[in-house]
Amino acid sequence: MNEVQLAAVLTAAVAGVASLPHCFVMCGPLAAVGCGAGPTALRRGATYVVGRLVGYAAVGALLGQYGGQLLHRVANAHVNVVAASLVVAVCLYHAASRLREAWRQRAAPANDDKLVSLTLAKSVAPGAAANDSGRWFGSDFAKFITALLPRTPLGLGLVTAILPCSALFGAWVLAAASAHPTVGALSMFAFAVASSPALLLAVFGRTAVSRLGVRMPAVVAAAGWLAVALLLVGRLWLTQGGAPCH
Repeated sequence: MNEVQLAAVLTAAVAGVASLPHCFVMCGPLAAVGCGAGPTALRRGATYVVGRLVGYAAVGALLGQYGGQLLHRVANAHVNVVAASLVVAVCLYHAASRLREAWRQRAAPANDDKLVSLTLAKSVAPGAAANDSGRWFGSDFAKFITALLPRTPLGLGLVTAILPCSALFGAWVLAAASAHPTVGALSMFAFAVASSPALLLAVFGRTAVSRLGVRMPAVVAAAGWLAVALLLVGRLWLTQGGAPCH
């Protein structure tokens, strides 16, 4: 690696540090809700970060290899729409599940003690979400479709590499300008590492609130899922007619 390539990687790392507040506000809610609370939240947060690092490095390698031509395709609004729509679908699915739970609580006042916190510890545990989706949608086809969605922390981390994001677009440009797959991957990896503390802070904050014993009714949990979905929809709306940004 020559001095110019090393400078590109360091620049990406600095850009990641500069993006910490941005990432906390824009992707922090997704990370917090996606990783949930409870004793496994921090481990799930680490899994989310690993998925994010892998996704960023993979996209960086492709951009470094194919340069501007691929950058144009990755930054294309249709790619962003597909990626963000998958995450929005997950949010709406869990919001519907929480609303169903709220309806059950209302129908059975004796079970008012079954309030749930805003958490994915159960809903995205291996096999749990698939079983719940089968009960909710009631068809094997629906279970197959929901299995394709990025419902796990690892899947959510991977898909963030192509979500609409102005800070991420800058990292894409650096990777494409490197004209080398290894340097492109390292640039994106450095950006992801430098910006990850903001997302881990969001997960830690969510876990800390849960440990304080703050519990929410299912309807509030549903509102949290809907808020994240609306945030992503807003990001998509802002990307129309120009470079990805928010």
